[in-house]
Amino acid sequence: MVYGSEDFRQWVADEKLKQKSVTKKASIVSNRPSIEQVIVVVCDYYKISYGDVIAVHKGRGVKNRPRNVAIYFCQEVADKTLRAS
Repeated sequence: MVYGSEDFRQWVADEKLKQKSVTKKASIVSNRPSIEQVIVVVCDYYKISYGDVIAVHKGRGVKNRPRNVAIYFCQEVADKTLRAS
């Protein structure tokens, strides 16, 4: 992920494109968080471990809430699935 102003991100993308194909430009400069970043934020909020979010718990309950929140944000914000991690 590249941080900075739009001009800086574009400059980095242009420099990288000199070495890579044009089809990879979108993946070079992305404002979307990674799945790992989403999970870390959910873990911090719910004060649970990374493994608790990744683990699959059967049935409904409080243990599933952080995982469900992580799944939602992975789909909506990161545009990925938790399974892809």
